[in-house]
Amino acid sequence: MKTLLFLCCAAALHAADRWYEIQIAGQPSGYQHSTAEVLDGGQIQSTDEMVIVINRLGSKVEIKTKEESLENAAGELLSVREETSQSAQTVITDAQLKGDRILLHSTVGSSSYNRSMTLKAPVCGPAAFARLIERLKGAGDEVSCRLYTPSIGAPYKSTRTLMGVETSDGQRVLRVKTELDGVPGALTELLDPEGFPFQSQREMPFGMMVVKSVDRETALRAAVGAELPAESFDRTLARSNVRFANARAVERVRLKLTHKKPELGWPAFTSPMQTVLEKTPSTMVLEIKSPSRQASNEKIDEAPFLRPNQILQSDDPEVARLAREIAGDERDRFKVARKLQDWVAANMTFDLGVALAPASEVVRNRHGTCMAYSVLLASMARALGIPSRLAGGYIYVYGIWGGHAWVELLIDNQWLPIDAAGYRPGLADAARIQFGSYTAENNLAAFVVSGSQMYANVEIEVLDYSVGGKTIRVPEPAERYAVSGNEYRSDGLGVSIRKPEGFSFAKLDAVYPDPTILEMQRGKEKVTIAMAEAVANADSAIRKLAARAGSEAVPAKIDSREAVIISSVGKVSLVSRDGQSLWIINAEGPDAGGLLDQVLRGWKWRSPQ
Repeated sequence: MKTLLFLCCAAALHAADRWYEIQIAGQPSGYQHSTAEVLDGGQIQSTDEMVIVINRLGSKVEIKTKEESLENAAGELLSVREETSQSAQTVITDAQLKGDRILLHSTVGSSSYNRSMTLKAPVCGPAAFARLIERLKGAGDEVSCRLYTPSIGAPYKSTRTLMGVETSDGQRVLRVKTELDGVPGALTELLDPEGFPFQSQREMPFGMMVVKSVDRETALRAAVGAELPAESFDRTLARSNVRFANARAVERVRLKLTHKKPELGWPAFTSPMQTVLEKTPSTMVLEIKSPSRQASNEKIDEAPFLRPNQILQSDDPEVARLAREIAGDERDRFKVARKLQDWVAANMTFDLGVALAPASEVVRNRHGTCMAYSVLLASMARALGIPSRLAGGYIYVYGIWGGHAWVELLIDNQWLPIDAAGYRPGLADAARIQFGSYTAENNLAAFVVSGSQMYANVEIEVLDYSVGGKTIRVPEPAERYAVSGNEYRSDGLGVSIRKPEGFSFAKLDAVYPDPTILEMQRGKEKVTIAMAEAVANADSAIRKLAARAGSEAVPAKIDSREAVIISSVGKVSLVSRDGQSLWIINAEGPDAGGLLDQVLRGWKWRSPQ
């Protein structure tokens, strides 16, 4: 997220002393403050501070960055200091550009990390880039230079093209299109003749992001953030034409992807789990298979995937201690990986309020998104000598395909996918689309770039899939469910449900994060049928449900399948396990038990055709 925000605003770093309001999907979502100062000898120091606050699904996400750059009188970048906070900790990276090298020193808390990269050509500073607009005389003229910021990972070429000259608030302004090599899409800016921006905008996964010049007070007020409209989050998801009963058991799936904005291009899709069967600029047919363990003779250099960095902090004392404790005396790499996976799945708590946290924070707080699960799992693996990297893309869950991160481990020269958040014991299932793999050291920005190509921009259609060795072909057009009279039927879920007399069906189209499959209502009586997915420990989950109800879990059946019943005042729940999914039926009303019995009598499991 932070990288995308920077890409949107990179050209606005040089203003002498300017404040900007940041809006996302029309809502005030933060501010930017930019300054520039000429030092002795003609050097220019530019400072850019940015705060993004997004309230999503009841959680507040705050992303703070501050960047100080120094360039010489000739406009060549000499150094950059970047401070980034997307959680409780701040990552600080100092970059020195010397000769043909960029020397980087990163610190997180008391830990520090050093590395370097080759500098193939000079890099210009933000003030020098601003001055280049003096060369833009007519529509179509363009200027470019190479810029650098540590979070993007490597120097990149930025090009500005003059689209026209306009008048804004009585001033002459230049409308320019700014493009960055390797980054899909373009930034549209309004600049004054000196290169100071009035406004810029760029299409983002959550909606249009607009950065506009305002007074200081207005800018700071925007840092409170606003609740983005529900459609801002919905648009990043791709609704599935099939609802899987147990997605984590999918062994193979064939998908058709349709690009809404083919000009943005496709990610590389280089995972060994995936095969591109057909590809055009606007469509792609992709086959994904859950892998099997097959030792390879290909020798892969393990060093880059064992080295600690500012995110995958395998050298953190608590990360290393805990990893050793979990592994115990086990020496088999895959068995160790399974122990780590199970521990992370059982001991982490999902929290949308943390964007990206380093492992030293995650191991102590133990909460975050799928990225936090993956950061901790990958870091503990590295601490035990198991090479690891992050994987990112889409995963199927609760009726949609949504953004996700998991882990790949190098075992016997084979990269194996392991997921602690979208949990399946052992190797990951096939109900996921991988954009790429990332060390989190110098290429995490590539994950954000591929996400900008895909999130909110693709439709995903399941053509066929395999579960338990059986292939299920999806008819065209596919129906997620069908209602005929008193019966609800879903071939994907493998169930038919007959509603009791006098009840009506409701809430048939809920998707992530709502686990509801359907509701049945009659006056004050209600039956809710939901499905919890990717449950790491079903027995523990059932015990927690019983404890909250203050009741025992009593063995039962649901159309010959094992289940338990949990009773409380005015409510009776039935819970049945299907692989890593839990079916949960809640009956509420004066005679909740009798109501549940009526539902169970009309329940039939169906075999997918």
